[in-house]
Amino acid sequence: MTVAFGERSLEPLVDKMLAQNPDDLEALIRKSELLIERGDRNEALQLLARARQMDQENDEIRMLSVSALLGQLRENPTANPDLIAQLDSQIDRPAQRVEYLSLLVRSALQRSDFKEAVERLVDLSSLLQSNPLLEPSAKEISDESGRHSSLDDWIAARIWDIFNDSTETDKVGINQRLSEFATANRHGTTAYLEHMVRLFGPWSGITPMRQELEQRLRDDGEFLKLERLALGTHAPSARGLASLDPERLLSLASTYVDGQLPQDALSVLDTLDRQTDPFDKDRAADIRQAVEAKIVDVSWPDSAQLNWESRKSSIRTVASYRQRPSPTKVQAGSQFEGWTLVSDPASAIAMRDPTGLVRRVPANRIRTRDTADKQAQICGGFMAVMTTNGLTGIDLFRLLSGDGEAILWNRSFGAQSGSLARRRQETTPFDDQVIRYYITQAGAVQNLPELKLGPIVGDRLILLQGGELLAIDLLTSTTLWRNSNAPESGVIVTDGQRVAVVSPVAKRVDFFSLMDGRKVGSQAWIHEDVWSATETNVLAYQDGPNKKTIIKLINPFSGEVLLEHSSVGANRKQTNAPCAYGRVVQDRYLALLGNDGSTLVWDLRDARELSTATVTPYEDLQGLQVMLLRDQIVLMPRRRQVRSRKPQEQQLLTRSGASHQTIDGMHAISLTDGSVQWHHDFEKSWGCTLTQPKATPLLMLSRSYATYTVRSRRKSIEALALDVRNGKELHPAKLKPVNDNINELETNLVIQAPSSLVVATIGPEVLTYTFGKPKSGKAQEE
Repeated sequence: MTVAFGERSLEPLVDKMLAQNPDDLEALIRKSELLIERGDRNEALQLLARARQMDQENDEIRMLSVSALLGQLRENPTANPDLIAQLDSQIDRPAQRVEYLSLLVRSALQRSDFKEAVERLVDLSSLLQSNPLLEPSAKEISDESGRHSSLDDWIAARIWDIFNDSTETDKVGINQRLSEFATANRHGTTAYLEHMVRLFGPWSGITPMRQELEQRLRDDGEFLKLERLALGTHAPSARGLASLDPERLLSLASTYVDGQLPQDALSVLDTLDRQTDPFDKDRAADIRQAVEAKIVDVSWPDSAQLNWESRKSSIRTVASYRQRPSPTKVQAGSQFEGWTLVSDPASAIAMRDPTGLVRRVPANRIRTRDTADKQAQICGGFMAVMTTNGLTGIDLFRLLSGDGEAILWNRSFGAQSGSLARRRQETTPFDDQVIRYYITQAGAVQNLPELKLGPIVGDRLILLQGGELLAIDLLTSTTLWRNSNAPESGVIVTDGQRVAVVSPVAKRVDFFSLMDGRKVGSQAWIHEDVWSATETNVLAYQDGPNKKTIIKLINPFSGEVLLEHSSVGANRKQTNAPCAYGRVVQDRYLALLGNDGSTLVWDLRDARELSTATVTPYEDLQGLQVMLLRDQIVLMPRRRQVRSRKPQEQQLLTRSGASHQTIDGMHAISLTDGSVQWHHDFEKSWGCTLTQPKATPLLMLSRSYATYTVRSRRKSIEALALDVRNGKELHPAKLKPVNDNINELETNLVIQAPSSLVVATIGPEVLTYTFGKPKSGKAQEE
């Protein structure tokens, strides 16, 4: 009104009207409106009370009264009960009732009246469920610039605040009230039960609703929803499982058995056995029996025969055999350890299991087939695949069963050019390559903003998109909250209630509420560069004394340095010098090898030092590759190659593509006790494909020779199979002439345990290893 007419010109007119007639209804309304805009709400309410006596049905009087009363409540959340009763009777618009109830919640929290706060939160959540279009009202209750959260997440955050701050006496009363509410409303729709259980998750009083919802989801075979229902705001990691009560653990174990994830069920049952609270041991025993029936241990003989065949090849045919792996991180869970995201000509998204079997996922809307621009993160029965133009959510329960659509959703980053970010490699002092994705549409800025996939926690995954931190619903891909006050780059970790963005560029750590994205703190980051991160811990490095580099594993939430080590770095010169090379494998293990034979193996997820064993020293060490095979980590050093200046008739080739690398030795270290299980030092270099399936009983090495004459070139491939259990030769090295246009050395393995076979392909060459003694007295080889 003041914009249209001008307050100075309007107010004298209104005052004149009231002077002439104190009961002029229109003048009373206009005067009260001017007073509200000036902040004189008490006087405005007095005038509105007079106006209401004249016209009790006037909607404008009621709206202005509500506006003034809400303003008073905003200024003074601890307003007297008469004001609250007056407001409650006059509000008839759902959007205003949302703000009214949220203000009452804040008032109750300021008074530490947690029972009253929960009562109002129940009212608010019921209102939202019956009025889905109220979501835009969320901006009315946000109290932080640059942040937006859904109303549901605002409620869930307040519920967690109450759960953390209330006394045990408070909890008893609140749980009793919630139990009464949940019992009375347990027969609501499935959507209603999902909504209420998600909001009031930490409280045991909601159990009647949870039990009813669990039964419905189990009847429908909704295993991913069942898993997330049991986990709440946790991941199925050791820390997350230890936070669950026995009833939830039993439910989760049952879900994993029915959903064909027996290894995860076993982890849950082992966690349950360590709990001191009572639980249904008969039910646990039944679940364990079902688990053991699904887990089959394969025993491989200690010898094998080789049958080597050559297929007709062309450039196109050779390329079709190549599986291109993408970085795959298992954040939490056991069942999918050793699974790898791969691309092939038939599918943009496919998963290769630990036996080498490929399961393709139909993905018509995934445009990025370039493996270098794709990465996957697995948490229990869910996988997120990130490309430079979007995110894809995949239900791994459905991928395993083949029942239903495995792809839950696709979410575009909205880049006009198709790709939002560009891949960049950065090298650590230990010669490890760290891949980062920088947003290319940021303009000319000093520090490029980063696109970073964070942890998957409960029903959400966290994403850093430049300076904006987002929580995305795991089942629907909707944005739960966003906060634009985050650092522009860094890694993301969580403790289950907070999210931390660790930014070496900004030299700070910012903390946010997991539930609604509120910024809850910030502190300096003093550990310089970041190498890798797990769900909770950060691996960092910084310059130390005597030209050494200090490596630290840090928990940013406690500030505790969990592990620390000082070492020289890589040697990039052509002369021998003290040096060490390191690799981080699947963001889980750190392996370090020094040229003096020293080793270091850390479990980054569990913050444990696994090994400091000593192996063969290599004075001329110039590289390191690392593989995970079964329960071992295999360190494979590369020595400095001496190039002959004389013309050679025969050329040795040990490297092919990014996955097949040159090695000069192998040292297998147990991930259980840290001991060296077996080792090899080779007189002549071999090549090793680093992406061989984790469950393989043999480790394939290959190299090729090219012999040149004046008129021709002859090629041959040599292959060697080692027993991964002890390093012994399963079959002696074999050399075979091949077509001179074959340059492939990369090895694909498929393990066929029921037939005791391992089939290896090197381009068009097919090597079949049959385990066990030959049926005749002599092995048949071709």
